[in-house]
Amino acid sequence: MARAFQARGSETDMRHASIFLALAATLSVLGCAENEDYAPCPFDPCLYAQCTQQEGTAQGTEITYSCAVEHLQCDEGICLRYEGSGPFCTQSCDPANGNDDCPGIGTCFKYLGASADRPAVHYCLPPSEELPVDDPSEWGECNAQ
Repeated sequence: MARAFQARGSETDMRHASIFLALAATLSVLGCAENEDYAPCPFDPCLYAQCTQQEGTAQGTEITYSCAVEHLQCDEGICLRYEGSGPFCTQSCDPANGNDDCPGIGTCFKYLGASADRPAVHYCLPPSEELPVDDPSEWGECNAQ
């Protein structure tokens, strides 16, 4: 009788191990999706006040925005819009390291030049063909109170 109980326990242990492995595999896939290099980040319409506007670009009289804001959804805490791109997660980089600080085939670029009260700011930028497309229909209205 003890042997039958032991066999049943082994089946239960194996079933629990299988469930655990399936759960671990699922979570690792989900984790990878969230940590994707240069992943899109939701951009609250009220954040446009922190952006610089550029008018009269090559596309005509369209207004484009560039800004970097702190964002909790991004692993490195930075959500960037660059010259009219859609918002994406990025990280700061040191130009002295070339592009080694940037994931994938990203490049380290100067976002803001140095001034008397702050050093230059550099961020990683994905290749232009990988920049998310801006969709003004998703901007919505700023309802700050």
